Amino acid sequence: MSEDITIGGIQFAGFIGASARQSRNVVTTQKKLYLGEAPAWSYYGPLYAALRGALNAPDPRGHLEQAINRAAAQNAAKGEAFRDASAGFLNLLPRGATGVRVTPASWASPHLTVALRNPLGIRLRNGKMLYVVVNPKQDPLSQDATDSVLRMMESGVDGALPGAIPQVWDLRYDGGIASKLRGNANRDALDGYLLAQAAAYRTFWDAA
Repeated sequence: MSEDITIGGIQFAGFIGASARQSRNVVTTQKKLYLGEAPAWSYYGPLYAALRGALNAPDPRGHLEQAINRAAAQNAAKGEAFRDASAGFLNLLPRGATGVRVTPASWASPHLTVALRNPLGIRLRNGKMLYVVVNPKQDPLSQDATDSVLRMMESGVDGALPGAIPQVWDLRYDGGIASKLRGNANRDALDGYLLAQAAAYRTFWDAA
């Protein structure tokens, strides 16, 4: 292996959720994006920033509307994507919640580092906190992919936002869906699964 690879959590989740036939194409496409002029996550960068800002904005809906309008001015489809994602976010955001700072975290294996980029720290009115990674893409994550991201988040939550509950929010599916890892989930099996998926990703990356 020659280079160190760091990809985003949602990108890795996309690989995990792909069929065996699709896996190689997913990695090949992601490699082109990551090695290109614009990072793979740049398309949704303004949306992530707007979501963070909305958490403490006096008017969260109005704050997001500004980002939607800027995206729509660039591209109608992008504006529509931002609008759908923003609607899901507002549906999932608990009343009275506020934003808190999150320390960047990552999950690492010998083959791959997964950066949990653009997380949201949310403090509820009862004082409990949520550590949230959002999926702004149109297709929801598969169950395996969701559980994998949640396990990576759970492994690093003490450094990212101590005491918080990790959640994944699919913003554009069915008005917004929030997922958390079940208490009886087999963590050891998930850890092994993550390592195997990271090794497979690395194999496809090197061959691309």
